[in-house]
Amino acid sequence: MTENKTIFAQNLVRLMEQRNVNATEVCQALKIKHNTFSSWVNAKTFPRIDKIELLSNYFGVPMSALVEENHVVEDLTPRELQFLQAYRHADFVTKSAIDRLIAYYIAINEDNNLKEFWESIKENDNKKP
Repeated sequence: MTENKTIFAQNLVRLMEQRNVNATEVCQALKIKHNTFSSWVNAKTFPRIDKIELLSNYFGVPMSALVEENHVVEDLTPRELQFLQAYRHADFVTKSAIDRLIAYYIAINEDNNLKEFWESIKENDNKKP
């Protein structure tokens, strides 16, 4: 089995490539020391949970997309990422309406991949303070 640090490093590099950002840009945006970030990218250390949450919010993905192997979030378009970030910042009423629409879409299309993905998004969103 692949070690957690390696899985995290692979996912972090993949997300940086998908978003076309480099380590310096991520470090500056999130106020993370470059040496610390470099140790994550090189699978030398594993970040604390608060840093994983910070990165997940920055990349617009659930935390599981950073720590799990072969995660569902692979090729999100910039528009899909924008939607996820807007969802995370929406009020309760708006989130409820979106949840109902997506649940309806999943039901009529029997889309299990979307169902798993959406459940991970909501689970991650519910963990926010």
